[in-house]
Amino acid sequence: MGLRRRTLLRGTALAFVGTVAGCTRPGRNDFSVDDVSVSNETSSRSTVTVEARTDSESAFRETVTLDADESRRFANPLANDTSYEIRARVEGGPSGAYEWGGEHRDDRGVHVRVYSDRIEFQGIVH
Repeated sequence: MGLRRRTLLRGTALAFVGTVAGCTRPGRNDFSVDDVSVSNETSSRSTVTVEARTDSESAFRETVTLDADESRRFANPLANDTSYEIRARVEGGPSGAYEWGGEHRDDRGVHVRVYSDRIEFQGIVH
């Protein structure tokens, strides 16, 4: 009987830890961005530069080369109470921009989808 009780208690403790994992990170507040992700929706390899800018400053900039149907995700601690212009540019292809932050309090990140003729942006809501 004691062994079953310990097993139950251990399982309950692990379930609790799994439930709150990531919710108690030091320095994190409810208005931080969890991520920026970019996906290549084309049938060929693409090199994409994604940048988040405030009025005159680059807060985030990454250039990645993605195979067809590949995606990449970046941890990105941008403040949600600040507005950013998210820019994406494909080498030899389309470019686009998206206003993010400030009034978009439900957005916790942005997903950039690269197509052969356009770039689409979507807010990530958690």
